[in-house]
Amino acid sequence: MAELGAGPGQPRAAKAYTRESLDALLDSNSYQELALLYIMAKLNLADALRDDPQPSAALARACAAHPDALHRVLRALASLALLTEEADGSFGLAPLGHLLRSDVPDSLRDQVVLEWEVWTRARDGLLAAVRTGESGFSQVFGHSLYEHLAQHPDLARTFDAEMVSMSLSAAAALLAAYDFSPVSRIVDVGGGAGALLVAILQANPQPSGIVFDLPAVAEGARAYLAAAGLGARCEVVAGDFFSGGLPHGDTYVLSHVLHNWDDVHCTQILQNCRAAMPPDGRIVIFEHRMPERITQPERAVEFDISMLVLTGGRQRTETEYRKLLAGAGLELTRVVPTASPRWVFEGRLHEAGR
Repeated sequence: MAELGAGPGQPRAAKAYTRESLDALLDSNSYQELALLYIMAKLNLADALRDDPQPSAALARACAAHPDALHRVLRALASLALLTEEADGSFGLAPLGHLLRSDVPDSLRDQVVLEWEVWTRARDGLLAAVRTGESGFSQVFGHSLYEHLAQHPDLARTFDAEMVSMSLSAAAALLAAYDFSPVSRIVDVGGGAGALLVAILQANPQPSGIVFDLPAVAEGARAYLAAAGLGARCEVVAGDFFSGGLPHGDTYVLSHVLHNWDDVHCTQILQNCRAAMPPDGRIVIFEHRMPERITQPERAVEFDISMLVLTGGRQRTETEYRKLLAGAGLELTRVVPTASPRWVFEGRLHEAGR
């Protein structure tokens, strides 16, 4: 699951507020600026201006917008250095504006759409979440995030694309910190399109892999694996990790999965992984680590609130992961930091159960 406000590349550091920064926050116009970014992303203006500047009237016809209103928005985007206003009155794409194109590797387009259509609205439910313990999202939309995505296929495709981007940005850190070369069969539980598993298999030529996710995700995962040229080494199995019946493997990867759920649901997922794996198998959890005590600004705390807003899940401390694994008959055997904000938590069967 995505963190609210997270973007590609290296994440920003956590910060502590001062009186001046609180004043700046209250006085800022960032909500309106985000609205302008959303219009640019939603109307695909960066794609339309990819090659040459165009008059605002032509853009308005292409995207079914009111000519004068769009012209004013284009001027505002030029003021933000995302567009340029040419001498002839047409508008072009500024260097920064290329980040809103849909066809560049470091595109922010999907993140902007999700931020405006989902994350920002879901934050309105934070107070209700604090009062009830239920996710802020469900308070605002009347159903869960995943139900919402199932009801809005276009938004689901945007969400899936953003998850692929996040997986790719974190994959290098995981591979640098954890050795997958000794394993033989990796099951990426809740693996989505399979981007993280593809990165692992490309770096390790010996293991085979399985992407395990809901049926609605399976077709996209098969296409992604085929495009990566891994159809012979990796397959897709559709299923529900709460219902059991996970495919057999010796390594179960849970990347950005457990933080979506409360302890009861996480224990069920881990128990189902344990039931499918051999005595010498392992579970590799790739998540943020919440400090045992907050003594400085922490990004993990921001992500924890994001999960309270979006899913009702949480970020966890090492102690909490140890307890979670123990509840599923597993023990925490390794805790490995990475160059990303995420850590590796390795779980194995208790010695007595091997």
